[in-house]
Amino acid sequence: MIPDMKIDNLMCTKRSFVEGRELEDNAFVIMNLKGSENVQAGAQIYCWASSINSGARHYHKIRVVGSKASLEWDDERRTRCCTRSRVSRPACSSAVRAT
Repeated sequence: MIPDMKIDNLMCTKRSFVEGRELEDNAFVIMNLKGSENVQAGAQIYCWASSINSGARHYHKIRVVGSKASLEWDDERRTRCCTRSRVSRPACSSAVRAT
């Protein structure tokens, strides 16, 4: 996503909820980033992966949160991309659907 993004440290927790599964059902990772020209020192990335999230088809969501605004894209609502800021109401626009 950002070429000069470097991980300073990370923490991960994982767990299997279904007996007999070879891989974990649920994992959560927090990554603390090093500072660079495009990344504020101490910025964090959160990643959650789950195969037991009932009610979600596959649910891939990307949310980038900044000091002035944020951007969100949800794979289950592919035709929408939403932005939010402190000074304006949330705005969602139609995106071009990949084929």
